[in-house]
Amino acid sequence: MKLIAIDLDGTLLNSNHQISNKDICTIKKAQSFGITVVISTGRTFDSAKSILENHNIVVPYIITCNGSIINDFSGNILYSFPVDKSSLEKVVSFLHFNNYYFSLASSDSRLFPKYDKNILIADFYEAKINNPDLKEEDLDNLINLFYDGKTFDGKVFNNIQDMISTEEDIYGICAVSFSNEKLENGIKAFKDIKNLSIFKSAYNNFELINENSSKGQAIKILCNHLGIDLKDTMAIGDNQNDLSMFEIVQFSVAMENAYDSIKEKCSFVTLNNNSSGVGHAIENILELTV
Repeated sequence: MKLIAIDLDGTLLNSNHQISNKDICTIKKAQSFGITVVISTGRTFDSAKSILENHNIVVPYIITCNGSIINDFSGNILYSFPVDKSSLEKVVSFLHFNNYYFSLASSDSRLFPKYDKNILIADFYEAKINNPDLKEEDLDNLINLFYDGKTFDGKVFNNIQDMISTEEDIYGICAVSFSNEKLENGIKAFKDIKNLSIFKSAYNNFELINENSSKGQAIKILCNHLGIDLKDTMAIGDNQNDLSMFEIVQFSVAMENAYDSIKEKCSFVTLNNNSSGVGHAIENILELTV
């Protein structure tokens, strides 16, 4: 085993957005054997690195924005696949006029329309009318995810045109709704859009990125850069945006908390993200390959 790629949300992070001591120790154990451990996430670089630093984890590379960017730990970009401006305008205009909560991902932060949080809160309570089982903690968890539960460090735009015209490269578009019908309508609207691929990374969202980028493609590029054979790789994840990783690595591991449709495509299923599933999976692979 020479490279292990690990997703963050729903995988390395538990329900409280923390990394267990067992997971931390096992990652460092793998690194002590000379294994390259890589984080592969839908988050931006600053968000992912902050989490790792808070848990005293250092990795040589972080794949961000669902494979659209490969960074080293200092933030230098090795490879990137931005969204083209024409596609960006089409998607943002649709989301805005159809009242979706959404954000854009640049290389280091998220961009939001000025009204963003109000849209999200209204969406939740509208969806709750038809789905009483929705819990306010679902809304709180999402707000904490985007706002880190503390201070808002994204970039706010007063109007949509300024957002579309930003000089920053945009690497991902994330739309969120607690309404399944609204999500399905959005996915259907963009199913055949040129230059972009669409997928779900959580039960309440869909995301769009450059059609040439994915977590799997990023791992392939990184392995080529490092001279690592794909037969010596492993990936651990829990959602649809991890499937491209599972398709190209030798050992694919789904979390117990993943949907059955994800587990069916993996070589192994580990414990859930609240039971140090990442550490458990790495321990098992070390026994097999080291």
